[in-house]
Amino acid sequence: MKKQAGKLILGMAVIALLAIFFVIRNGKTEPASVQVDIREYYEDSYREYLEKCGYTGEMSGEEVPVNLSDYRATDGLVAEEGSKGIATSDTGKISWLFQVPKDGFYNIELSYIPLPGTNSQITRKLYIDKEVLFDGMNQIVFNRYFVNADEHIQKKNKNEIRPASLEIYEERQVYIDDAQKRSIAPYIFYFEAGKHEIALESIKEPMIITDIRLKSQEQSPDYEEYL
Repeated sequence: MKKQAGKLILGMAVIALLAIFFVIRNGKTEPASVQVDIREYYEDSYREYLEKCGYTGEMSGEEVPVNLSDYRATDGLVAEEGSKGIATSDTGKISWLFQVPKDGFYNIELSYIPLPGTNSQITRKLYIDKEVLFDGMNQIVFNRYFVNADEHIQKKNKNEIRPASLEIYEERQVYIDDAQKRSIAPYIFYFEAGKHEIALESIKEPMIITDIRLKSQEQSPDYEEYL
């Protein structure tokens, strides 16, 4: 009797869950429409920043490159310009001035090459016009990438073991985003037309910065467009 009651309760729970995800329309079963405001997943200070700036979802169509050669190194940062970009040490701050042609909301795309260090994540603190505009800018993370050092799985006493890792020092393009991944979208910044400054303070690990530019991330097509 108890087993039958348990099965009944389980069945009712399954039906309740299915009811959440499906609705009956014109005799056909279709996925339920769920409206989600992505800003619900933003960290509080970031959401407040966007609201203060009047963000409504519209991004700038402009692309603004930053001249990497025109940099200023302070607070003990060791910077060295090479053929691939600006190599920066694991302490100190580097900044650039740049001109924005039109008011608007932008993402920030940064290209980098990791440098040998302690194998920790590369971490920076971001400043816009000498300010940390919201909490997430205190921890901007640039990942390292690894592959197996040996293509063949090594064996010990006829047991397979994990091969050693080998770091790949290749250029990566990323949009500056939330290190905690509370949102899958990159950070959005508002810039008025005119001169601005962007700065990166080294918190951990060295890297080469190969490119910085303001631009909007290309939007992936929705499901109907993809089909």
